[in-house]
Amino acid sequence: MNKNIVLTSQDAQQVDKIAMGELGLVGKNLMKKAGGFTAQNAFKIMEEKNISKCQIFCGKGNNGGDGFVSAYDLFQYGKEVDVFVIPKEDEIKGDAKYHFERIVKAGITPIFVDNLAEIENKLDSDSLWIDGILGTGLNSDLRGPIYEFIKLLVKNHKKQPVVAIDIPSGIDGTNGKNRGSVLKADITTTMGFYKLGNFLQDGKKYNGDVKMVDLGYPDESFKDVKNKIYLCDDEMIKKIISPIEITAHKYQIGQLVAIGGSDSMGGAITLSAISSLRSGVGILHSIVPKSVANNLKAHSIETIVHQAENENHIEKKDLKLVKTLDKKTKAYLLGPGIGRNTATKIFIKSFITFNKKPTVIDADGLFHLKPNDFLFMDFPVVITPHWGEFCRLFSIDSEELSENLIEITTRISQKYKITIHLKSSTSITTFPSGEIFIHRTGTPGMATAGSGDVLTGFIGSFLAQGISVEHATLIGAHIHGKAGEMASEKFGDRSMIASDIIKFVPNVLKRFEK
Repeated sequence: MNKNIVLTSQDAQQVDKIAMGELGLVGKNLMKKAGGFTAQNAFKIMEEKNISKCQIFCGKGNNGGDGFVSAYDLFQYGKEVDVFVIPKEDEIKGDAKYHFERIVKAGITPIFVDNLAEIENKLDSDSLWIDGILGTGLNSDLRGPIYEFIKLLVKNHKKQPVVAIDIPSGIDGTNGKNRGSVLKADITTTMGFYKLGNFLQDGKKYNGDVKMVDLGYPDESFKDVKNKIYLCDDEMIKKIISPIEITAHKYQIGQLVAIGGSDSMGGAITLSAISSLRSGVGILHSIVPKSVANNLKAHSIETIVHQAENENHIEKKDLKLVKTLDKKTKAYLLGPGIGRNTATKIFIKSFITFNKKPTVIDADGLFHLKPNDFLFMDFPVVITPHWGEFCRLFSIDSEELSENLIEITTRISQKYKITIHLKSSTSITTFPSGEIFIHRTGTPGMATAGSGDVLTGFIGSFLAQGISVEHATLIGAHIHGKAGEMASEKFGDRSMIASDIIKFVPNVLKRFEK
């Protein structure tokens, strides 16, 4: 099994069905491993914080069964254990029932959740809590007794550390949305493989530190997985980023042409230029309006600056500059700060007709495009929109996107044969092949003007260095996130600005190139 695989709720159910129905894995043994892993993590926290009591909240499904195992193990470790059981005893079935009976035989008296007022009086602020109420199958709004019980826990949560089993109850297992009320976890122990809800949208906020335990699923268990989703991590990036050849010269390393800027947004293309140089491009040319040229020269003396015909914007006449540079150029960067002038739109339409080189398009470069334009692009392209730009470009309602994020981005990537890097608190990259990558790196401080322009520079740089569109996007996004984390450590999330990210790129790249 690829340890970086991430599953939707539907795919996770299919994997379990094959593993236990066809391949003979024993459910109660898997449950014992899963619950034992949760207990180990809980015990470690309890020892560190000198907590003697654990309160475990169990639903009627497999998560509840994992909770019963955790209760049994912690009881054996010498901890005081309360087990709150939401279903009636006769509603507990299968493997969960086996482990429920096991805790009763061990001497643990379950507390059935009948009267919320009575239960509230039993909640202990000096304990550790384990959330085993709901699993990853939740895909609609909470309601009824479970909703009221989770609200009660949220209301009474003070300083208790929380360990969630698989996913915090109330988070949609596929899209990560908060379905009504969620108890925020310090640690989420996810079983066998990662779930999409661990990382996307509200999931990122409520999951805490996500830890995965390998339950030993055979590779064949994953044969019917519909979605090809993976985590992008350090190990992956080290495999796809190559050192610079000892005999290389600047044109072998790669020439990039960056096109952007307008009278009111000269800083965007400047950030892209500096970030592309810092991430290793051999030579950088930039085509900018005259009003932007001096600013770019002052901030990036290594950039070869070409002044456009117009003082304030790029227009069709500037295509002759592109054609002059095209012979030696390996890639293009288009859009940062380019503005929304009608003349610029005509330039972009002319550029995409002429161009044959790999190109990253961002910001207002996307504003001037329609979906069908991608069908006529005779070059590899990656677009880097945030949610608002993506929804505008493809006429998608933002609520629809939040419900069906993976399905929609994958469909569009395949339909138009484009690589999409959709920026968010957890960004995703989708390829025309159907592969999807989740990016865990980054920090809230990167939600600042210019951060996307820095990312565009990274991706453009790696394209110019001869790296494929797919790998250039993954490398650029990962380096961006890691450098952002370092900037946050120094400046704090509130104070960091986009140019701070660039300062830490050398530190990040040195780690990956050793």
